[in-house]
Order: sequence, then C-alpha cells, then structure tokens
Amino acid sequence: MKAIFIKNPFKRLQKGAVAALCIISAVMLILAGSYSCKNDPAEAILGKWELIEQGTFENEMRIVEPNGEYTEYLSGGIFLTFIPFEDRSYYSIYRIDKKYIYHYHKNIAVCMCYRYEITKDGHLKMTFERGDNIPIHMYPSMMYNKIELYQPKN
Repeated sequence: MKAIFIKNPFKRLQKGAVAALCIISAVMLILAGSYSCKNDPAEAILGKWELIEQGTFENEMRIVEPNGEYTEYLSGGIFLTFIPFEDRSYYSIYRIDKKYIYHYHKNIAVCMCYRYEITKDGHLKMTFERGDNIPIHMYPSMMYNKIELYQPKN
C-alpha cells in the first residue's frame, strides 16, 4: 500500500502572502467583535429611560423636568414604569421590531404602537402611531434619555 501525503498549502505561499492573510484575518475578527447592541433594537432598548421632552408634534417639543419617573425595558419583553409620587412600579409587556415598539397594558386592555428611533446621541424617540380602545394620545411625540444600562441578574 502506498502512503498518501497531504502537502502543506502554505508551503508555496510567499512570506508576504502569509502576512497579508494574517492581517486580513485579524481585521475580520476585529470587525466581527465590534458588533454593537445598538444594531439590535431588542438589545439597545434595554435599560432605564427618563422622559426629557414631549409634544404634540415632533417640531413642537417641550423640555420635561425630571421628577424621578422612568420606564425600564427588561429582557423577555417586560417593561415597567416607576411613578415616584406613588412609590410604585407598573409592569406591562412590550414587543419590538425594527420600526415599532408595542406596549401591551394588561390591566387596562390596551395595546399602543409607537414608531421609534434610537438617535445618534443615544436618545429614544417615540411617536405614537395607533392604539386600541384609546381616543387620542395627549403627547404623541416623546424623547427619552437612557439613565441606566440594563444589567441582568445572575
């Protein structure tokens, strides 16, 4: 029986080609590792958000003074709204895709749909689109500032 030897494919490559291959591989690994959660809306939305502006139209926004109230998006589609003067949090369910975020308020049987955008400066901009069983949203345009990143519990 004749022995079969597999030749080394790098033997014929010159040193420069091997170096170029190593550099290209390193760049590809760096680019793959630089994927940001900002590219994934389900990850980017996680954390505590404080309302900083609201208005009837996007061009008629007014600044909102912080009062301790915040909305926190948790993994698994749960969000809570903390109301400081009641010292209470209200839990609800959300779903998010690339264009809309849907709030399902189980205690009042309402689904509200918002068009959203995470701006270049990291704010969450939401515009009310439609809702079930509600007349007109008082402030259809809102801007939130992230006040705390989401930290999953171990």
